[in-house]
Order: sequence, then structure tokens, then C-alpha cells
Amino acid sequence: MAERIIRHIRWVLFACILLNLNACATAAQKNEKYVAAQGFQHLDIRGTDFNHTVFTRTKVTRGEIWHIYLEGDGKPWIDHRFVAQDPTTIKPLMLRLMVQDSAPAIYLGRPCYQGKINDKACHPLHWTHERYSEQVVSSMAAALEKLISIHHIQSLVLIGHSGGGTLAMLLAELITETKVLVTLAGNLDIDSWADTHGYSRLQGSLNPARRKPLPSSIRQYHYLGKRDRNIKVSMTLPVVNKQDNSELLLLDHYGHDCCWEADWLDFLKKL
Repeated sequence: MAERIIRHIRWVLFACILLNLNACATAAQKNEKYVAAQGFQHLDIRGTDFNHTVFTRTKVTRGEIWHIYLEGDGKPWIDHRFVAQDPTTIKPLMLRLMVQDSAPAIYLGRPCYQGKINDKACHPLHWTHERYSEQVVSSMAAALEKLISIHHIQSLVLIGHSGGGTLAMLLAELITETKVLVTLAGNLDIDSWADTHGYSRLQGSLNPARRKPLPSSIRQYHYLGKRDRNIKVSMTLPVVNKQDNSELLLLDHYGHDCCWEADWLDFLKKL
């Protein structure tokens, strides 16, 4: 009897693992299908240690200001306890925002996301505690520099949601072509965020709150919803006040994920 129970438990665990892996793979495949339907081009760009999935339009105009979209953290954990097999989000907000954008635009994938989970350099730390590490940021910066060279980009806007906002702040230090920085519910102080929610701090990650202010030549817009339960004003305002040429814009009816897509065209007009 005991052996039958053990075999049953093993089978349930195995089935759960298969379901989890299939769901993650489906997320990447759905995103690929979505961007193909929108007429985007898929590129694989090598950074330093990682390969990056990149989506961009096939028809662009040189000399214009480019918009660089950076996705949030996706699903690095399951129930805040178990490390996900693949962090790729099934609801890529930044891809949906980029669809509305008529400017030349690039979606720059993070290491190990969007089907890159099997890259030799990938480790679960790269989407958990070290998701904003120097290794991750340097690879994204190297990939972006290649895209800048390919498309002859002279000016760009970095746009990031949630953890993508964290990366946008860190990339702005390295990318001299950055003219404007936009964060949407950006996690600008990862230590304050972890302490507020009772999470362990992201050891090995860079914290924008502890970096030097960005150059005053970079105009910064940091949007935050008043109904956001994940990123609080108390976490964000001290970082924004420390920056030059920076503004915190509070939105009455917004949460962490709502309602960026509905009003994105209005945001773009302001840019």
C-alpha cells in the first residue's frame, strides 16, 4: 500500500513538472505568434554572456528617436516560494504597448527570457536574486549597443515597466544615446521594495536607489499608480527627488498592471 502511495505521489509530481514546463513554453510560443501577427521582426542578439530575443519593426526610418521597451520580471517565482522553470510572462505588457507605438521601436528581451532559458549561461539566479545584476545589465547594454550600431540610432527613449523600469534606470547609465527615461510602476529601490513586502533582499542585484544620479541631460518621467500595491510612493519618491531633471507623476486610477495599455497613446503624445 505504501509503495502504491509513493508511486502515485511521484507520478503527480512528474505530471505537475510537465504541466509547468509546457505552460512556460506556451508563453514564449504565444508571444512569438503575437509579434509575428503584428508584423514585427524577430532577432537574436548576443550580449556579453547571454543571447537576447529582440522584436522590432521591419520598416523603420533612420534619424528618428527610437523607443526601447523593457519588460517586467514576469514570473520568477511560483507562489513566492518555488523558483519558476521559465520566468517568461504570459501577458507581455510592453509588447502590447509597443504595438500602439508608431515610432521606431525595439523590444529588448532579458537574459533567459523568451525561449532563452536553455542558454548555457542561464541560471535561476538570473531571474530571481540576480535579476538586476551587473552581469545581466552589461549583457543587455552590449546587445543594445549592437542594435544602436545596426540601425544608426542617435537618440533613444528607454521605457520600462516594473522590473523593466529598474533595468531602464541601470541601462541609462551606460547608453549615451539615452535622451529620455520613462518608468511605469518602476521598482526604483529594490531594498525598500523587499523590506516593505517581507521578501529577502535581491543579493547580487544593482539597486538604482544606491547609484549616482543620472546625467541631467536625461529627462526622466516616473509614472506610478495610486492603487499600486506592489510599488509604493514611499519607495519611489526619495529616488526621484535625488535625480536631476526628474518627475514623479501619480495616476489616480492606476494599479501596478492597470491601465497602461488603455491610455498609452496619450502617454506617447506627451513624449
